[in-house]
Amino acid sequence: AVGSLKTPENVIISPKKAGIIDEILVKEGDRVKKGQILVRLDDVDARLQVERAEARLKEVKASVETNRTVIPRYQKLYESKVISQQTFDELIMKFKVDEAKLDLAKVELDMAKQNLLDHRIVSPIEGFINLKIASLGEHVNVAPKDEIITVVQMDPLELEFYVPENWVGKIHLGSKI
Repeated sequence: AVGSLKTPENVIISPKKAGIIDEILVKEGDRVKKGQILVRLDDVDARLQVERAEARLKEVKASVETNRTVIPRYQKLYESKVISQQTFDELIMKFKVDEAKLDLAKVELDMAKQNLLDHRIVSPIEGFINLKIASLGEHVNVAPKDEIITVVQMDPLELEFYVPENWVGKIHLGSKI
């Protein structure tokens, strides 16, 4: 019988972020593992975003810590009637706003780190590089999706063929072919 070998997985890899291909770490025929970095996009802007988010987080942490140390002092001043209720309430509200800013700064840092990771294109499966479509220095887009590399899983391979009608009764599960 004439048939075809088929791969169980054939993945066309596209970028999550648009950018310029900075490095291609594989070539056609290379065996790759799941999670292996295949391509790196230029990530200068993404690294700067992480640094900016880290600096913002430090700034907000410092503000929260300052408020934590100042509030007990203002509490004593308020209890001694040196400052008004409004002044004390404004300080408490500023503290709550700064805590919310701290949560936001943490999320922004996580997003910046994820953005940086998205500049690394990894293999979703174990297999072989079947086709390298993009080249070093090329700009790739997300929409419409630009294809960069194709990875195929070669183990196990599936054999697909058709059995003639007159052989159907002679073949059963476990038969040698």
